Parts: sequence; C-alpha cells; structure tokens
Amino acid sequence: MLPLMRADIHKREPLVGSIDPHEGCYWQSEKGTLNIVLARRGRSLFDENFDFTWIMSLVLEDVPAGSERLYRATPQTMRLFQSHAGDHRRAKSTSGVVVIERLAGDRLKGRFHLLVRQQQFTVLGGWGPPLYRAPMSIIVGEFVVARDPTRGRRLFEQTEADGFDRLADEIALTQPSVRVLVPATSSAPH
Repeated sequence: MLPLMRADIHKREPLVGSIDPHEGCYWQSEKGTLNIVLARRGRSLFDENFDFTWIMSLVLEDVPAGSERLYRATPQTMRLFQSHAGDHRRAKSTSGVVVIERLAGDRLKGRFHLLVRQQQFTVLGGWGPPLYRAPMSIIVGEFVVARDPTRGRRLFEQTEADGFDRLADEIALTQPSVRVLVPATSSAPH
C-alpha cells in the first residue's frame, strides 16, 4: 500500500507497506459474482490483543468466460480490514483494474491496481474520517487462489462488518436524491 499524500514520514516507517497473504480463496455467488478473499493473520507471543489480521475481499461481475478477463474497479469492488493491537483500519476501492486469469486445477491468478480510501477506528469517534474525505492510497498485488466457498464466506464477512458492506453502498446509490426547494428572492412573476 502506498499513500498518495503524507503529512510526515517517521524514521522507522516504511515508504511502502507490504503484505504477503498466506491464504486466499474464491467462489461464485448465487448472483453470479466472482468473490475473492485474501488474508494474512499473525499471532502475538504476548497477548491475543496484539494479533495481526489483514483481510481483503474482491467482488467482480462474473468468472472469466475465456482464459483471462479485465475488470474495472468501482466502489463496490474491494473491501479491506486490518487490525493490529489497538490500530484498526478499513479501506474500500474507488477505481482501478483487476485482471483474473484461469489456471489449471480450479485455481485463479489475479493482479490488481486499486485506488482506495482508508478509515481508522478510534474509541471516541468510531470509524473516520468520512470516506469522501478519507486518505487515498494505491494498493497493488498479485495472487493465486483456489476454490473454497466455505472458508471464503467466513473471511468475507469480516471485510463487510460494522456497516461497511456492499449492500449498504448499493442502497445509498439507488435511493433518490433529496430535492431542495428554495423560495424565490425576487418579486417578479415566474
């Protein structure tokens, strides 16, 4: 993950964040969408409160009909959840591309380049800032996943928890906009 803008760079902070997911899977939903989940988890030697969790989910239109397919990313495409000790973050895509290639043995290979907005959780303020003002980053990667709907759905739920699900976005996008009537300020006939 690469932040687009920074206010500061701490001495020990890496310029680019890197995650190597150690598990991943895909399945096709009842609606026909291709769902992919990548995850990395680490256990702390001290206490479970210091465990590390990183889970990313992708929802794409359909399984590639041929050997490879290019997908345009939208705000519905990607969700990411990350937790380490007291630091909890989540992100969603705004735009980008995902390429999925079919491999032998019911596996898929993917590559992605996504522009994302990220929120952080605070005890007093909850998730913030609002997504339209949230910091932007670029996230890129490659993966190979096998078909496993059971494990995938379990991980997928964690990326959509606490009001971050795609359905909430879909409902907000399909609701009619509010119409505001402003009284005329002149006395001229209309």
